[in-house]
Amino acid sequence: MARGRRVKSSMNSYDRRRVGAKLIAKQNGLCALCETGIAFQWQGVTGRELAHLDHVVSPLKGGRNTIANLRAVCATCNLERRFVTEDKSTI
Repeated sequence: MARGRRVKSSMNSYDRRRVGAKLIAKQNGLCALCETGIAFQWQGVTGRELAHLDHVVSPLKGGRNTIANLRAVCATCNLERRFVTEDKSTI
């Protein structure tokens, strides 16, 4: 797979907000990986780390944009996970 290839999302901004809100509620406002308090920027909550939507199984590997394959994670965990995955794929 080409590095940096992006898969076009079928979710619009309304869908991302709706899904994000459901995931944050399901996870009790905590990152799915490190359990840090998180919130999306559009929620206007202060004192929490910025949340990202993350695929459990990457779309490049057949993962889908479904609640079952998405989780809310803090920006730190999402970016660290992304760079570790990219480094391993270049070996």
